[in-house]
Amino acid sequence: IGSIIHQHTENEQLGIIVRGKLDFRIGQKDNVERVVLSTGDVYLAPKTIWHGDSIFVGDKEYDEVWILDVFAPVRTDV
Repeated sequence: IGSIIHQHTENEQLGIIVRGKLDFRIGQKDNVERVVLSTGDVYLAPKTIWHGDSIFVGDKEYDEVWILDVFAPVRTDV
């Protein structure tokens, strides 16, 4: 199960797709586009940018999705 569409008011989020694919939405609240990112692709969700509504598409070898998320500043709520 992926995330609901949301935004961060305190943090920027950088995501790197390590394995599989991420089908999700990202953009301004009135113009949120659905995109599909594959292994090696990167996304940036600056503060207040809406993102989420994710569908994880597993890879052919393990049927898994690995995403490395980096938050700046570091999140303290998780």
